[in-house]
Amino acid sequence: MAKKTITAYVVHKRFWNYNDEFYYVEGRMPTKSFLTREKAEAYRKQIEPAARRFDNPFECEGLGEADWTSLSKAELDAGLRKLGFTPPRDDDYFGWWLSEVGDTCTAEQRHGVYDLLDRVQFYEVVKTEVELEE
Repeated sequence: MAKKTITAYVVHKRFWNYNDEFYYVEGRMPTKSFLTREKAEAYRKQIEPAARRFDNPFECEGLGEADWTSLSKAELDAGLRKLGFTPPRDDDYFGWWLSEVGDTCTAEQRHGVYDLLDRVQFYEVVKTEVELEE
C-alpha cells in the first residue's frame, strides 16, 4: 500500500491546574484539525474568548511578565494604557488586578488584557505530520 504524509494543524484545548502559586498547563487534548495554519489559528481565535475563565489573567503560567507575554514591559504597559488602565508601578500585576482592576473592568477590557498576554492561551495550534494509507 502506498503511504502519503500530510501536515495537519491541530487545535488543542489546554487543561490547567493550580500549584498553590499560579495556574499551569497540565495537559492538552486535540479538538479539531485543519490543513492550513491560517484556518487553525482563525478557529483558535474564534473559540479562545469563551474559554477565558480565570478572574485574574495574571495568575496563569507563572509569576512574571515573561511567563505571560512575549511583549516587553513597556509594550505591555502601553497596551494596558490603551485599554484604559494605569499599569502597576511596582510590577505586581497580580495584586494590581485584584485591588484595582478585576471587579471594575469590562468584558472587552478583560479580553484585551488576555490578548496582550499571548502566552496565556486556553487553546493552541500544534503542527503535526500525519501518515495516510491509500
